[in-house]
Amino acid sequence: MSSSSNILSSHYYIISRFSCHVKSFISV
Repeated sequence: MSSSSNILSSHYYIISRFSCHVKSFISV
């Protein structure tokens, strides 16, 4: 259970970072 939660957490972190890059790219 703990490892599953950890995986979701890291995926969420990656997605949020990617989202941030996309926003700045669109902004430019």
